[in-house]
Amino acid sequence: MKNDAAKKPYRVLIFSMTCGQGHNMIAKSLKESFEDFGATVKIKQLYDSPKKIKRANNQYFFVCKHFPNLYDKIWNRLRKKNHYKKNKLPFFARSAFKHFKNVIEEFKPDIIVCTHLYASAVISYMKTNEILSKGIITSTILFDFTLAPYWEYSKNVDYIFQPFENTTRDLKNKGFSDNQIITLGMPVRKEFCLAYDTNQYKDKLNLASKFTIMLQAGGGGIGKNEELVKKLYYNVKDINIICVNGSNKKSFANIEKFISKTEAKNIYNLGFVNNLYDYMKASDLILTKGGGNGISEILALKKPFVIRENMIINEKINCEFLVKEGVALTANNIDGIIKLCQELKDDSSKLDGLLENISKFSKPNASNDIALFLLHKYNEK
Repeated sequence: MKNDAAKKPYRVLIFSMTCGQGHNMIAKSLKESFEDFGATVKIKQLYDSPKKIKRANNQYFFVCKHFPNLYDKIWNRLRKKNHYKKNKLPFFARSAFKHFKNVIEEFKPDIIVCTHLYASAVISYMKTNEILSKGIITSTILFDFTLAPYWEYSKNVDYIFQPFENTTRDLKNKGFSDNQIITLGMPVRKEFCLAYDTNQYKDKLNLASKFTIMLQAGGGGIGKNEELVKKLYYNVKDINIICVNGSNKKSFANIEKFISKTEAKNIYNLGFVNNLYDYMKASDLILTKGGGNGISEILALKKPFVIRENMIINEKINCEFLVKEGVALTANNIDGIIKLCQELKDDSSKLDGLLENISKFSKPNASNDIALFLLHKYNEK
């Protein structure tokens, strides 16, 4: 598809949801792409007030941190059912309906993109009940490598973009047709798509010229960062350790105490950073959570990675898929993760094997491809 498709002053409305930052990162990457093609773009949250957004985000992290087993059981049971009722909004979307209607009437979009299924459930309902203008192109992004509960409520949007072909059958079982399901990858921001040199980024960040392992645990910083850092420090020699704690201030403070106590010179302890991609580019191996957006950023950078502890169920399913395809490694506990780190540091052939498979799954241009696809579809109307 040629970029000259996007010359009109298109208006693109993106609905996101803050439960972690993954959905917002997808929204921002799509905004960049549409704007590069000359569109006017607005991002709006599922809920219409900061208080509601913060409450929903805090509830999500609280459950994931304190009741992961209960979360897994409920999530798994719900995803196996079809809850769809044609003329009813699902409970989780009802409070957003009026907000969506007002935003759409005010902004008058040509294209709507949703980066969370709650948002696309509202848009699907509005489309089914002819509340939306017939000229608007509607779409949604599948944000994991598996389907969460309630995706059937989004089945009446025009298009759903999946990262890989592995979810096609499940989407069809939820009511999506072949014409709706488009496989273009998951959007990531420009910074993850540009060519780079790992050693140059080590110099940029004043890192020693050593094998560098980065720990990341998502925006909420859920995970055993402190234990991982200590075991890496004592068991894997001659490395740099970059630890990104996100908003987990307790984890950051405990690691600072450990650095002070040991006088460690090879531990780089960080909180929430806006230039995460710089540290990722400087790394030789990344220990990461299993969320779809974070994994897609790593795949775009073509970095080897190990999926780490404390996964919730969608992350576990993502992990199973990626390990099966030879794209990632994982272990059942922190000692197993440390062992993998040592093996990958010592055996470059294992790293090369991972990188070969990663290259087949890397889709750094997904954001531009999705934007161009939707712009072309709008032009074809």
